[in-house]
This record gives sequence, C-alpha cells and structure tokens, in this order.
Amino acid sequence: ILGSAVPAMAGSADGKKIALVGKSAGNAFFEIAEIFVETAEAEGATVDTVYPEAATADAQIKVLDNLISQ
Repeated sequence: ILGSAVPAMAGSADGKKIALVGKSAGNAFFEIAEIFVETAEAEGATVDTVYPEAATADAQIKVLDNLISQ
C-alpha cells in the first residue's frame, strides 16, 4: 500500500501533514514504513508516526480522535 502512495505523492507533498498510526510500537510494518516517511519528507511533507499506549481498538480510537481534532 505504501509503495503505491509514494510515487503518487511525487511533487505534491509540499506542506502536507501525514500521520501514520501503528497498532503498537515495534510493529514490523512500521519499520518498513520508514521508506515512505523518508520519501514523503524529501517531497516536503511532515510525517508523524503515532502509536497508542496499548494495542487495543479503544487505544487506537483515542489516537485517531486526537489526530482528527488537531
């Protein structure tokens, strides 16, 4: 999924703010997502990777609600 997003962003990420929400810290998927982060930042975006305090749906919803309110 991320691999397809990076080329589509080329040249159009300037000033964009992106949040990646992981299920939990140490998740292997988000280690791979670092490629996306580097590319997005090189294109001018700001990327925040956010993890909930616990790997539960309720904790994830809290993170998403917080990001939406920002």
